[in-house]
Order: sequence, then C-alpha cells, then structure tokens
Amino acid sequence: MSCSALLAIMPQGGGVSVNGVGIPRDVIARETQYHPARTPIEAWRAAARALVIRELLLQEARRFGITGEPMSDGAGRRETDEEAAMRELVAREVRTPKADTATCRRYYKQNRHRFRHNGHAFPFEMVAQRIATYLEERVERRALAQYIARLAGAARIEGIALPDAEAMRVSAGTPEGNELPGETAAPPLGRFVNNAGDDDWLKLVGQMSRADDPGEVFRQRVLGDSARAR
Repeated sequence: MSCSALLAIMPQGGGVSVNGVGIPRDVIARETQYHPARTPIEAWRAAARALVIRELLLQEARRFGITGEPMSDGAGRRETDEEAAMRELVAREVRTPKADTATCRRYYKQNRHRFRHNGHAFPFEMVAQRIATYLEERVERRALAQYIARLAGAARIEGIALPDAEAMRVSAGTPEGNELPGETAAPPLGRFVNNAGDDDWLKLVGQMSRADDPGEVFRQRVLGDSARAR
C-alpha cells in the first residue's frame, strides 16, 4: 500500500505527540513498512508506538545533554547523531545486577532438566558461566523495558496508547522464581556494553527505534544463543 493510500485510511484526530512534540502522520505512514501486521491500522499503531518510544529516548537524551559519537560498520553504514545519543543514554541509564555464584547455583538446581544430555547431567562448573550470562542478559532486557516504561509513564503521550508499558515494568521487590536478585551493584548493561562491536550497536539501536516492543528486540539481539537454548 502506498504512503498516500495509507494516509487516507489512518486515524485523523489531533495526531500523535510526546510532551507536545508532534510526530507527523506521513512519518508514521512511512514507518509502517517496518511493522508487518494483519491490517493497515495495526501496522500504523505499531509504527506510531515505535516512533513514540524513539521520541521518548531522544527527549531524555536531550534533557541530560547526552550525545554520542556515531559509529560505522564494516559496510560503511553510519549511525545518525540521534541513534548515537540513544545508545549512550541506554548505556548510562540502564543498570543491572551481576549473577554471583550462589544465584547461578540456585538456578542450576531449579532447572536441572535444562542441563541434561542423553540422560547425563552436566556438572555445575561446566555450565556456570553460561548460566551467569543468561541470567544477567535476561535481567538486562527487562531493565531496559522497565526504563522505557518509566519514561512513558512520566510523559504526556497523545494520539496513541502504549498498552504494554505496565507489563514491561520489573518489580522493585524481591524477584520470584528464577529471577536474578538485584541487591548488588552493577555496571551499565553489563556484558553487552563491554563486548558489543560497532555492528552490534548499530543494529540494536536501529531495530529498537523501529520496534513497538524494544524490550523484545533487546532480548533477541543480546541473548542470542542463550535465548535459543532455553
């Protein structure tokens, strides 16, 4: 469907805005190409939510005066100044706990079935690092989702609802089940910030800026093999 045809069937009203900053309808219409959906209106809503989240992150970066040095990948693709600012904001503001040995061992005991092969269980020492990586990255993605939800809750968003914002929140109390407890201090974004290359950051920021569920994008990009192994 062409942009003009999509504009003709999209909601009219007062438009979409974040804290008084409008997001033009034609920009939303162009964004729909990145959000396949069953119907044009669903694609429009997903695109609008993605652009709202992008605007939330950009406004927060500007509030703190955060800028970033744009990165380039091996193919010559370069971040925009806005993408670099969002990357720096997330690296600074999203903090997560580390998984200590006791936490990893508890997860191992509660999930022994995940560490068996042909009837034999892998010893804890053999899988301890993988468990730590999985737990830390799982909390990292939830912390990012919580951060975005907090920004959305404090903002004045008009023209589109973010129904998943509350669901993205992480409880501030004691985690349940296999959640990694957050009593210990941790550096921003842990392993991903320390090890991600230019290509990783470019892809992550670009996909987050277009997704209506940035937390899910973060999970897919950061967890990698750990997510597929669950």
